Order: sequence, then C-alpha cells, then structure tokens
Amino acid sequence: MKKLVILVLLVPMLALTMISCDADMRSNLAGFMGGFGGNVYESAGFIEENAAKAAAVEAAVTTITAIGTSPVGVAEDGSTSTMGLAVTVDPSTKLLAPQENKDDQNTFKNGIETALETDKSGFLAKLKDPATDDQKEAAKGTIDVFNNTLDALKTELGENDELNEILENLKLTAIGDEDTLTQGEMLALQ
Repeated sequence: MKKLVILVLLVPMLALTMISCDADMRSNLAGFMGGFGGNVYESAGFIEENAAKAAAVEAAVTTITAIGTSPVGVAEDGSTSTMGLAVTVDPSTKLLAPQENKDDQNTFKNGIETALETDKSGFLAKLKDPATDDQKEAAKGTIDVFNNTLDALKTELGENDELNEILENLKLTAIGDEDTLTQGEMLALQ
C-alpha cells in the first residue's frame, strides 16, 4: 500500500516540476529540443537541391529583375492604347512591356510558384531588392497610363456615380521621385 501511495504522489510531484513557473527551465528545455528540429540530412548537406527547381528559381528571379528594363514608349504625340482605351500622356512616358503571350505568362507564373516552393526565404529576399531607376521610370509611366485609362473609361461610360466611384478607387497611387520601389512591387505592377 505504501508503494502505491508513493507512486501516486510521485506523478503529481513530477508534473509540478515539469510545469512549474520556472521560465528558465522551460527555455532550457526549448533550447535543448530546438536542436532536434528540421531535417538532419538536409542541415548536414547530404540532400542536394533539385537542379530543375534551382533553375526555375533563378529563371523567376531573372525575369522579375528584367521587368521594366526594356520599357515600351508611347507614340510621338503621347497617345497609347496599351490598356485597351486610347489615352494621351506625356510623349516621354515609358511603360512596362505587356506580357501578351499566354504561354509566357504561364511559364512565368509556374516559375514563381516553383521558386516559392523551393526556396521561399531566398526568393522573398530577392523580391525585397530595390528596383532600378529604369524600372522606377517604367512603373511611373505605367501607373500614369493606367490611371488615365480609368479616367477615359469613366468618360466613355457616362454619368454613373456608383461606377465612377468604383473606377476612382481602382486608381493606383502615383510614384514620386523620393519613393523607393522593390522588385516585388515591380512584379505586382506587372
């Protein structure tokens, strides 16, 4: 009987010891267990990254950093219908080149998905890189044409307060000279 009482008392005593208010013990245990997280073979370098996935990550990064580096201009009189409606902007305006080919769009989209599956943290770090001056200029022009296209659409659709409010809310914020852009923002704009 004495052995049973000791065993019954031993379990609550051990439980109280493990869940006591001593935060240091918990942090020590968490630190000890943290060493066992992750894949041992991967952290030791025994598993090599799939070459095809690594190539897809590199291709996605290359494509993103190329957005806006070959901008499209508008006509000499400043007119363009790149976004479906004819609008007039400053003749020196540069635009992001549209991705019109569906196969190229799908390849690009699949490359980004693969990059996020393969090396999410590395890929996201690349998206935080600053955009170049050429990219920034193309982004400014694209936003200008987009907003002007929305204004032209409002004019074409006539007086409809509800629809005009929706179109006004779709307008993008203009980019100032002091604003900084990232490669991720260029990707979102594209």
